[in-house]
Amino acid sequence: MSARRGSLSVRLRLLLGTGLIAILAAIAALLSAYGAAQSARLIDIAAHAETRIELIGALSGRVGDYAIVAVQQAGAPGLGPQERAARLTARAEAVRAAFARVDAALARAVEDARGLDPDEQSARATRSLGLARMRALFDALDAAIAGEPADPDPLRAELDGFATRFSPLLNQAIEDERRARAAAFAAVERLRERLIWAAAAVIAIAAGAVTVFHLAITRPLGARLGMAAGAAAAIGRGSFATRLRARGRDEIGLLF
Repeated sequence: MSARRGSLSVRLRLLLGTGLIAILAAIAALLSAYGAAQSARLIDIAAHAETRIELIGALSGRVGDYAIVAVQQAGAPGLGPQERAARLTARAEAVRAAFARVDAALARAVEDARGLDPDEQSARATRSLGLARMRALFDALDAAIAGEPADPDPLRAELDGFATRFSPLLNQAIEDERRARAAAFAAVERLRERLIWAAAAVIAIAAGAVTVFHLAITRPLGARLGMAAGAAAAIGRGSFATRLRARGRDEIGLLF
């Protein structure tokens, strides 16, 4: 045992070398798992933004349908305010249902943002405020149309004023979602680039580790074992004067 002190054993050197390679393999696996998880999360964010764009577009369509029916009802002779309002009820309910779908989608977006930075959380909450303003504008329009006389001119003036205030909010909501979608795709691209560099670094380190492992451990070990095998063969042929110079104080050094 005293002969082994002061030098790493062959077993320990092999264990350290294989352990280093195993650690590098584990790092590569973790990088792959991390990249897959982050990519899936960012793609989900982009997909949800696309869904919200579609819902906002559907909301715009329902509001347009409501305006068309309102103009048609105003031009119909013999319709009182209550009857005209009753005919608009179905269209108004369709608009409010579209608002509810967009509102639910934005609520999910705010909930998903809890794991993101505070700026992104604030930005998503602001989108809900914009939707609330659009809803308030529509409710005011619906109430005003219900009380208007059967005259197309005041109705068109009311609709023009509504469009002037509503359209910028609608366009801003769509633009916000487009930016969110573009930001998610850009983040996927940045993640891909970082993973490529990280994978290249791991490969380079692994190649260096294997090279060092071979030059420092396996090749010298193979050479020493070859010397031992040659000496054993010589002794087997009767050359009892064979001698080996002890190199190192590990297991093979003791064997020599």
